[in-house]
Amino acid sequence: MTIDELARSLATTPPKWAQYLLALRNLLVKPFGLRTEFDGQQSQQGECKPGELINFFRIYHRDDNEILMGDDDTHLDYRVSVYRSPTRPEKLFAATWVHRHNWLGHTYLFVVKPFHKMIVRSMVNGGMRRITRTN
Repeated sequence: MTIDELARSLATTPPKWAQYLLALRNLLVKPFGLRTEFDGQQSQQGECKPGELINFFRIYHRDDNEILMGDDDTHLDYRVSVYRSPTRPEKLFAATWVHRHNWLGHTYLFVVKPFHKMIVRSMVNGGMRRITRTN
């Protein structure tokens, strides 16, 4: 599979419980002016291009073994790397970074951090199950 197909599979397979949490998050943060919708062209097939979206992740960089995506907001910027080892292509890694800008970013991250690892791990596992079913 291409790195594009891998990234799409991982970024579009949130568990049902995480979808409910995201809906709750959107309801709670809207009064604070935080983004709840993401505008842009969704990357549907073929090679991902910087500026396109996969779900709510904006693509910033793409090469044959990595897609770097995320977004910037007033309270924080975040990035997610989906990386495949060039020497061991069966190895797939996901890593996240967050840069907080203000008290709202610090508070937001404090609240979501306990769920963050579970959501990322679940999305990676769900994406991998989806990949193995289609291959």
